[in-house]
Amino acid sequence: MLKEWAIFKQKQLFGRFGVDYYAPDGDGNVILLPPLGPPKERDTLQSLGYKILNDHPGWCGMSRVFGDSIEVEGLIEWGNYIISHYTTQLRRAGILGGIIASRGKYSKNINIIKALVELWCSETNTFHLPYGEVGISLWEIRELSGLPIIGDMYDEYIPPNSELYNKNNYPNCVRELFDVYQWLMARSSTKRVRYDLWVNFFYTSCKKLSRSKFRNISNTELAPSYTEDTTRAAYISLWLCNFVMPSGLDHFIRPETFIMASKLALGEKVSLAPAILCAIHAGLSFMSDHPEGLAHPGPQFPVNFLYAWIGLHFEQTYSRKVISDNIKNIAGLRSPPQMIFFMDAAASPFNAKRARIHLRSSAHFVWGPLPYFYSFVNDGWLYDAKLAPGECKYPREVYEYIISIRQSVLPLRLGNKLHTQPYNPHRFARQFGFDQSFPESIKVPKLANHLGTLAGCWNHFLRYGTSTNYFIPKKDRIGKPTLHYARWWSNSVHSSFKHGVGYLLAVDDPRKKKKGVAIVGKDSDFEERLNSSNVRDERVLNIPEPKGKELDLFPEYDHIQADLSDDSPQREVLGLSFPIHEDKKSEEVLITGSPTGGKMHLQDPLTKSKACDVDRQEVQKIHAWMFQLKWLVENFW
Repeated sequence: MLKEWAIFKQKQLFGRFGVDYYAPDGDGNVILLPPLGPPKERDTLQSLGYKILNDHPGWCGMSRVFGDSIEVEGLIEWGNYIISHYTTQLRRAGILGGIIASRGKYSKNINIIKALVELWCSETNTFHLPYGEVGISLWEIRELSGLPIIGDMYDEYIPPNSELYNKNNYPNCVRELFDVYQWLMARSSTKRVRYDLWVNFFYTSCKKLSRSKFRNISNTELAPSYTEDTTRAAYISLWLCNFVMPSGLDHFIRPETFIMASKLALGEKVSLAPAILCAIHAGLSFMSDHPEGLAHPGPQFPVNFLYAWIGLHFEQTYSRKVISDNIKNIAGLRSPPQMIFFMDAAASPFNAKRARIHLRSSAHFVWGPLPYFYSFVNDGWLYDAKLAPGECKYPREVYEYIISIRQSVLPLRLGNKLHTQPYNPHRFARQFGFDQSFPESIKVPKLANHLGTLAGCWNHFLRYGTSTNYFIPKKDRIGKPTLHYARWWSNSVHSSFKHGVGYLLAVDDPRKKKKGVAIVGKDSDFEERLNSSNVRDERVLNIPEPKGKELDLFPEYDHIQADLSDDSPQREVLGLSFPIHEDKKSEEVLITGSPTGGKMHLQDPLTKSKACDVDRQEVQKIHAWMFQLKWLVENFW
């Protein structure tokens, strides 16, 4: 069961961030998304970039791009035929927009993909950035693709013949698909059915022939018969294999998709958005955790959806195209999926270094590109009352959004693998307009042992009647992190970003590798992590190291008042972007509880002037703290 939503009142302000929150007043302006965890000082969060810096095999030698859809002669024409003749069935199944989005190309810049994958953490199923944790939400997959969240569980499998040919178990089109598949496979040298053979059988060689009981395809042998339902199911099966759920079998039809394709062809809804997100999580985690590194041939996953997600959240990475009138005028298409804006669009020509710098800058990230708004939600509350199983008093869209903001486990069966990927929206609550606090750590096995586990995860995913009050923030609300969270996050990911992108790129360059040199020591103390002599081409500020006591990135004071502007220039320091003021005016900071107390008049950190009221050692400590404070304001406001 989920905990009730927590509403907290703000107690103190540190610059523009809350220093402390307390309950139970419900009229405050702080909204947190549970499940919430206990405060902590530091975690070991190992993103792929962190692993590469610790001698994990990186990109060197990798030449494969995962999950790209394949061009097949006649496929676009066949798709146009399906859309024009079977709009009603496609709209009823909720896949009309997704099929339209699959007809174009999605430009890719492999440097952008690499830069994003390096930020992936398989432990949390999120991307770790200097300015916070971000993730792919179910609502974004739904809005990008137009595919439903609620429906029958997506499940790829081949039933035994005893079940398959029992007419009470499956519709006729399932059996007809298997008959055609076996007929084509018997005439294939590879004992598999390629995409082009599939298109040729169902469309290319038959488009000018009248429908009859038998078709003479090879002029020597009669092909199996099939109905119009099977024609739709055949196209949807190829669409699943090529675009929605690509696997490692390039160019080949997977008969495991026939049951799901038949359901969709008959107008039944299948939960495709959770399956897509589960496959993305599984693919990224496989790349991050494989002991042989990223160059090892890995599973394909729906990378086209990842391209569109990058363009949605990171500005200037992908251009957007204007939707043509031909698409707008398609009958039954109420609102075009967001992917269509990126279809046939160009990716920015970033090189390896520029792509990583661009994605790590908070100025380029859009927290809420797809805000949720419903006019009847006056006070922001939705009440999930006690209902009988299978009932829901809200429209489907509202319930799909509720599912998107609560924690769950996404189940998916692909062949002999039973995936159970955690979905943790509370770890990137700011993307929904909530404020960010400490997330509760949830650990579940990524692979299940039996089907019962998948069934349990699915029932929990679609649970009704939780008696929980759901709060939906306004569409223009911008979530902020608590100060304690920002401090914890910076301390936890500092090791991943302290070297900057130049050193990370040098790890995969054989010409620049140094044998026998440790890159990042896992058990090194803070001084060693803050001052690395192995870093090349890095611009490091001349900040003296404290002696005797460990310096926290964001030291805690009882009461602090600061007025910091957001228009200051930036420079790269240890891989993090710290805003730096270049004005010559002195800044006044009131610190009640500092070692010296009282008022301190500080000169600009970049000048060489001496402070007037404190000794030089104290000024140096305050300078270091000011840089870190300004970085916090720049990256988390």
